[in-house]
This record gives sequence, C-alpha cells and structure tokens, in this order.
Amino acid sequence: MVANYIMRYGFYEGHTSYRADPVAITFIFGIKSILQIEEAFKGDWTKWISSGFEETPSSTIGSPAQSPSQLNAKPTNNSSTPNITSYKNPKLNDLVRRITDVNDKNTNVILKAAAEIGESAVEPLVSIISDAAWNNVFRGSWTQTKAVWALARIKSENVVNFFISVLKDKTLTPHLRTNIVRTLGGLKLEKSVEPLLDVLNDRQVEPEVRGAAAYALKFAKTDNVIESLIMALNDKDRHVRGGAVISLGKMGTQRSILALLRVLKDEDAMIRWRVLGYLRKLKTKTLAHHFVRALADNDWMVREIAKKALVDIGEPVLETLAKPLKSPLAQVRWEVVCILGRIKSQKSIGVLVEALKDNDWMVRNEAAVALTRIKSERSRQPLTRLLKHKNRSIHEEAAWVLKNLK
Repeated sequence: MVANYIMRYGFYEGHTSYRADPVAITFIFGIKSILQIEEAFKGDWTKWISSGFEETPSSTIGSPAQSPSQLNAKPTNNSSTPNITSYKNPKLNDLVRRITDVNDKNTNVILKAAAEIGESAVEPLVSIISDAAWNNVFRGSWTQTKAVWALARIKSENVVNFFISVLKDKTLTPHLRTNIVRTLGGLKLEKSVEPLLDVLNDRQVEPEVRGAAAYALKFAKTDNVIESLIMALNDKDRHVRGGAVISLGKMGTQRSILALLRVLKDEDAMIRWRVLGYLRKLKTKTLAHHFVRALADNDWMVREIAKKALVDIGEPVLETLAKPLKSPLAQVRWEVVCILGRIKSQKSIGVLVEALKDNDWMVRNEAAVALTRIKSERSRQPLTRLLKHKNRSIHEEAAWVLKNLK
C-alpha cells in the first residue's frame, strides 16, 4: 500500500514537490542506484530508457582473409574442465590468462591486447568460445563473452566469418550467441546484414537471440531490414519486439516512427516506454496527444516519460492539456499540473489557480508549487480572492503561494 502511494504521488515536504518515481526507485533499489542514474544522465534519469543497450566493443574488419580450419570447427571438449593452452608468445599467453580468469574484469586491457596481437590470437580465442566445458564453470559465460569481444578487435575477415558461422549453432548457449549477434551488429558490416536478418526471421531460434538480432540491425536502414523489424513488432515474444523497437527508434525514419506509433498500446510496459522515449526525442506538437494519452497509463515509467516529453515540447502543448486537466482521474490531473509548473508559462496561471480548488489535495498542492515556479504578479489578484474561500485547505494553499510570490 505504501509502495503504491509512493509510486503515484511521490514525497512532499511542505510545498516542495519531489518527483514520484525517483523516490519509488530509491525506496526499492537504494539511494546509490538512483544517484548513479541521475549523475550519468545529468539529472534527467529517464533518458536511460531510450539509450538502448550498451554497445559491445567493435572494430573495423578489413585485413586479407585466411582460412584456418579451426575457425569453422564446432564446439569441442565435452569434459567438465576447460582446455587452457599455454603459448610461446608471452603476450598471447597473458591475454588467454586474463580472459580465462573469471574474476578479471579489466576488459579495456584485454581488448587492447587482442588488437595488438592480431591474427595469431584468433585461433586461441575461437577455441575458448567453442569450448563447451565453460558451461560447467561458474561465470564461464563471462570468460567466453570476453573472448567474443576480444575477437571483434582483431582486423580479420576470418573473425566475421566465424561469427556468422555460429549465429544459429545451438551447441553454443543462447546467452553466448546473443553476445556474438550483438557484437557482429556492432561491427556494422554490410556482409552481416543478411545473416542477422536470417536469425531474426527464424522462429526456431531462441527469442533472446532473435531479439539481439533485431537490435543489432539498427545500423542497416535498407527497406528489407525495416520491413522485417516492423513485422517483428508483432512478435509474441517481448525480446524480439523490444529489439525491433530499439532499432526502429534509432533509425528515426518517418516509416519507422509511424510503425512505433502503432505499438503504443503494447501489453508490455517496457515496449510502451521505449517507444515513448524515442518519440520524446522528436519534440513535436503533432505527437502531443499520444503523450497526453500516456498520462493515464498504469505504468509509472510510461507516465514519467510522457510528462517529460510534454514539458520538452513546452507552450505549444498547453491547449492539448486542457482536456486531461478535467479528467476524472486525480492522478492524470496531478500529472498535468506538474507539467504546467515545469513549462512555466504565464498562460497557465488561470487554470492553475482553478486547480487550487480541486477536490484532491495532491492536485491542489502541486498547483500551488506550480504557481510559485511561474512567479507572476498576474496570479496575485485571483489568489487574494481565494483567501476568503470557505474551504480552509484552499485558502491556506492560496496564502502559501502569495507568501512565496514576494
């Protein structure tokens, strides 16, 4: 019950309004996490939702291809212990040691070393990725992921060929293939488009791998890629739909935006708030009614993004906000008043003064805060009249605003 209250309204100290959702996140995850998010995105913590997944390390592929038979080898070693080979090259030996150390998290050193060693590191890295015994080791997937990232730093067409050859190889775990798919996408090579499309469109492939393929295709704005991504928006699995949303959002073409508008009613809240996050970047009044509709969403993140999007657009949305200000839902009225207070337009003074009479005390409270943000002498006369209102809470709100206008 307390959590629901916090999620809806947030925390108020006197008449100083704090956003509901950061408080809720802090309540659930701890103060450290929300401060890290705020710091990373300079105060606007909701931007993380539209930033997509973190890019995987990539490199430019372009050296002459070689054809070591090991690159096409299937995963080997069915024993419970991984094969860790020693090499004469001390730098290569150190690279393998770092990668196979499940506690070594210094990926920058690993990636730099792989790039410096070059082609001679390909076979050892492929062996690590192909060694099924890592599945039996605690955090073994982390070892193989480091090997994938390191391999991507080596400028060799053999690397690309290897990645493509194992995209649908089920002897590798879905988690590992997901990392390979995303890493291959990070290389942004025309050669990888068709193989990635094949993974996306193959329903026999695990959903998380298909979702990664949808995400990995964000660099390719060809008609057939966009068409496949639009079709993926209707997939029954959220991983696939989510990956398609990210790619279409990052493409930002007219066709992709129109497609995203059609999934604003997706049953998955994650899909809805990702779509709104990309639409927010456009800052156009023509999308205002979509954001207004989202103010009544049952998911707090969706509401928060919609609210921030309307604030970003500014004064052009004031007329659009007139109707939701009369919504029977107090939560929606409160969201609208929050928006008006952050837009800080003189044109909002009249409706904010009226909102001081709302039957929900949180709406009245937020209206008072909004008026102090605008700080206009135009509000003094109507506020003075409210000092004689028969409702004690209303004339107290008016008195507080007048005091803070000085």
